[in-house]
Amino acid sequence: MPPQEQNPYEFILDPQKQRSGPAFLQDPKKRIYALVAFVAVIFIFLFMVLGLLFGGGPGTQDLEDIAGTQNEIIRITESSLDTATNTDVRIEVSTINTVMRSDYQSTIAYMDSVGVKVDDKLLARYTNLETDERLKSAQERSAYEEELNEVLDELIGQYVAALEVSFDSAPEGSRKLQLLQQLAENIIALRSGGE
Repeated sequence: MPPQEQNPYEFILDPQKQRSGPAFLQDPKKRIYALVAFVAVIFIFLFMVLGLLFGGGPGTQDLEDIAGTQNEIIRITESSLDTATNTDVRIEVSTINTVMRSDYQSTIAYMDSVGVKVDDKLLARYTNLETDERLKSAQERSAYEEELNEVLDELIGQYVAALEVSFDSAPEGSRKLQLLQQLAENIIALRSGGE
């Protein structure tokens, strides 16, 4: 008996042999799992894209903390330039003010370039009126320069802490990391010059 030839199109005609898609998707339960996983991946991707578009960019809170602290240091040093009577303290305060103004401008320029707008409302959150009261009270006690040095040490400590937090989130080789390195070098030079 001659061998029976098989119809090459039998898989189309025979519903038992029809298959579509990969073998692991033949099971209806597996199809549901695959569909749920696909939809989940799409949602995650969508949230990431929307977060980058409308969230102000990655890592903005740390930059806001840096800019706010810089602004507060500038505010305190400007008001102290007229109040401090000791020449050495006035020189130190003037130097701190100049460095912070330069660093603040660099920070704001970077934030603008990544789409983060800094307004007065944002900066007002970092204004500490208790500091003004401390300095006013110290002036009445004739201890203004000592209190001013303490206040500036505290603010510079907060500034350094904000820089450290921001360093942790800065991608290697990024413009943000370059900015933070510049700010860190300036504060190190400022601190070493005051000793």
